Amino acid sequence: MANQVLVDQLNVTMELKNSGVMLRVNTNGRLKGYLQISKGKLRWFRGREQSPVGEFTLDEFIRMAEGQNR
Repeated sequence: MANQVLVDQLNVTMELKNSGVMLRVNTNGRLKGYLQISKGKLRWFRGREQSPVGEFTLDEFIRMAEGQNR
């Protein structure tokens, strides 16, 4: 199963605002969902759903990524 993450803008330095950026994730050519990264949160939207099915603050994500408890 090969994941493909598509970014519409490359080589750009920008400060993320409240709405942030959306990364589209495809698996084997089919839409898996979207990852929204904003200045305060990471949100996962499965498929074309309008409401996130998962959400972390940046601090929660950093602790999880570093192997620390929430």
